[in-house]
Amino acid sequence: MAGWIPPELEARSKAAAERDIATAAKLAERQKKRKREPLGAPEPRNPRFAFAVSGLCVLFLLAGRAAGFAGPRGGFDIAAILDWVSFALTLLLYLKFMLPVLKKPHRVILIALLAGRLASDIAFAALTALAEPARGALPTLALAVFVYSPLLLLLYGLLRRRSTEKGAGLLQILVVLVLLLALIGAFSLRNVFRLSQAVCLVFLLINWPVLSRPASWEKESAVPQ
Repeated sequence: MAGWIPPELEARSKAAAERDIATAAKLAERQKKRKREPLGAPEPRNPRFAFAVSGLCVLFLLAGRAAGFAGPRGGFDIAAILDWVSFALTLLLYLKFMLPVLKKPHRVILIALLAGRLASDIAFAALTALAEPARGALPTLALAVFVYSPLLLLLYGLLRRRSTEKGAGLLQILVVLVLLLALIGAFSLRNVFRLSQAVCLVFLLINWPVLSRPASWEKESAVPQ
């Protein structure tokens, strides 16, 4: 009879069609998951570059702090203490990015330093906003959170054990643009060093997996710990 198909062949064809549908569904689900995944960590190809950029961050941080003493200074209050705490934690953070010391608790140390710096900076921004009500507290705090958003993303990556350096680097580029506008509006030597530090942090985050390992001047440090 014309058009007749054996039952065995029809069953095989039906099973193959069902397998194709299931395979297509799995592939579509994998593609969705890939789209949701954040940008991966940078390849650790040049530890010397990361070491040098981390060192420049330290130098610009110290230079900005020294330049701050050239201008008028207020009394020693809670805001000043928070400012010094933030400075100390930032310095330790850059040194941890830079030096291969205490390798095993690297993640724990970064979590403590990032969380401490973010807490001190946001508290400082809140006190500053309350001291100058004419500008408005909410806009000042919103700007502070935006400026610290790369560090927030790094902290999120550490807590979730995921690589967020590239995403933080892209956010840091936007922060650099904001700091550049602030520098144009209110030029000062301290703001110049602050902008330079922010630019160096962009290159560091995009080119080195700071969450998984520190940089050093030796090639051996590029091997995963």
